Amino acid sequence: AEAGAAPAPPARERRQLPSFAALRHCPMLRDDVRNAGYAGALQRAVQKTKESCKQASVFEIGSGTGVLLLMARAAGADRVVGCEVDPHVCALAARVAEDNQMPFGAVGSPFELVQQSYQAALQNERLRGQFNILVAELMDDAGSGEQLWPFFVLARRALMVEGPERPILLPRRLSLFAALVSVEIAAVAGDVKLWPLDPFWFCGAIPNMDGVGRRPGNASLDLDACEDHWAVASEVVEVLSVDLSEAGLETLRDQAVEVTFSCVRDGFVNGVVWFWHAELDEEFTLVTTPRRFWNCHGHRVPPTAGRGSRHCWKQATQALGPIWVRRGENVAAHLRHNTISLSWVLAEPCGSMMPQGQTEAWQQKRLVPLLEWLWGDPGGGPELGVGVG
Repeated sequence: AEAGAAPAPPARERRQLPSFAALRHCPMLRDDVRNAGYAGALQRAVQKTKESCKQASVFEIGSGTGVLLLMARAAGADRVVGCEVDPHVCALAARVAEDNQMPFGAVGSPFELVQQSYQAALQNERLRGQFNILVAELMDDAGSGEQLWPFFVLARRALMVEGPERPILLPRRLSLFAALVSVEIAAVAGDVKLWPLDPFWFCGAIPNMDGVGRRPGNASLDLDACEDHWAVASEVVEVLSVDLSEAGLETLRDQAVEVTFSCVRDGFVNGVVWFWHAELDEEFTLVTTPRRFWNCHGHRVPPTAGRGSRHCWKQATQALGPIWVRRGENVAAHLRHNTISLSWVLAEPCGSMMPQGQTEAWQQKRLVPLLEWLWGDPGGGPELGVGVG
């Protein structure tokens, strides 16, 4: 600096911004029920495997920040390997491991995080046939959307040890349960008042809307947080249950399930909701059952159940109808799934699919009492005229 020049201002300290990866994982990492459930199940799995096979080797799919890997290592597993495709998340996982005095080792070490996709891990020759415990936490709000089912089927074939002792999978079973509902507003729309018959038409769905403004697939609602805005319309039905320790390649295909819902009230139905049970072992099942269905409406929660945090998991919903139903009436629907995504359509009472023209005529017939209810309730619907043939 020149003589007599004013001294330069001190350099501003650079603030350490939080990692987006860390923020994205925070709700899950703070779920004490989930964490305690997985920690206990891993402890039991490692102990059981050591008693029968002398050594326990654990592989985790989608390791994220590495918390389950640390649990497996702390449980005494002889070898623990995970795979994670996101390099930023891998870097965060390495910091978490170091902070817990359990740093990851080099390639081929007993404690390792492999930065590669799960598909690449399946083709990794040094990992094939090496493990007797498989663990993942890949359940989304819909249960199967993060590919838990196909991942486990393929991993059992490629990564698990062959022999008389069957490998342990966590979770070992995933079950989905569904019910019809009457939703008055979509919670994501805040204070915006919406037509009660179809709360799935809302601006908050952008960019996921189709041409007319309705979500084409499922949405997530926190049913416990918006209990004032929805009502149970049917008993709960178990619609899907897969034994992940037994499911084979033949199950990885498009499937259709016929479902019959028994209605519990008179009124309109405009949606279907579903939630899941993930059975880790005989001592713990992680569930997303909302309060109104907890041991109610034909649904039984196992005594070993723990409710995952609603900050981490909500319930899956999809628009269906709207139709008018009577108490005691059976409503038939079809669930279509490809082991990952799910979609629902209404069916005739007999359960068969209908051609488009018959579907529209049947829908119109079901709407007659619903429109009569609207017309008899001033302010219950929008200012529009609806003609029914």
